[in-house]
Amino acid sequence: MKITDSVRRRMEYSHDRGDVTRFLVQLEYRLDDTWTEVVRYDHDPKSEFGHNVTEEGLHIDIYNAENYFHDLGGDTGEAVPDGGDQ
Repeated sequence: MKITDSVRRRMEYSHDRGDVTRFLVQLEYRLDDTWTEVVRYDHDPKSEFGHNVTEEGLHIDIYNAENYFHDLGGDTGEAVPDGGDQ
């Protein structure tokens, strides 16, 4: 869903017989005709980089212009810089 010409919200989910198996809610901005993530909530326990909300709790990934991110939330609620525990 486009919010403005340079900001949009992306939402995806998968389910199996009514149970949500994976979801993604992401805020993105467009810079130089490329959409880039700003903030992401996700649950995808089968992905190498996904999170498991059941085990980790809800978290938020925050990105800046250099694609550096902080993973906030989960069990600790602490920020982890890029390359840290995902």
